[in-house]
Amino acid sequence: MKAKDLKLVLKKQWYDMIDSGEKCEEYRATTDYWRKRFCLDFSGCWRREVKTGDPLTDAICPCSEICEKLHPDEIRIRHYDTVTFYLGYAKNRPSMQFVVDGISVGHGRKEWGAMPFMRYYVIKLGGRLK
Repeated sequence: MKAKDLKLVLKKQWYDMIDSGEKCEEYRATTDYWRKRFCLDFSGCWRREVKTGDPLTDAICPCSEICEKLHPDEIRIRHYDTVTFYLGYAKNRPSMQFVVDGISVGHGRKEWGAMPFMRYYVIKLGGRLK
């Protein structure tokens, strides 16, 4: 069975922090864009249709927060074996690859780029492969 690799593009600041070992997790917002990539139940989850009327709140789908509170044992996150980080979009861009130690929904650290009180998909990094 082929290993599943998550490919993510980073800005220089976050790429350098991961490269140096200072940052050991990466964050992606709980928007529909990322939910489609991480949540196994995205297409069947009625909670993603909940709208509050506030554009900022509605841009960040409440699905994961509702799911976590109502039935935390039922959140099913897609499994990735590795994550490959790329620095920008250039053709000859540097890259690095890590084992994924897990993906969860939660809060991140401000010094690693997370905004306070926002919920993220938290990608925990294991050992570096290349």
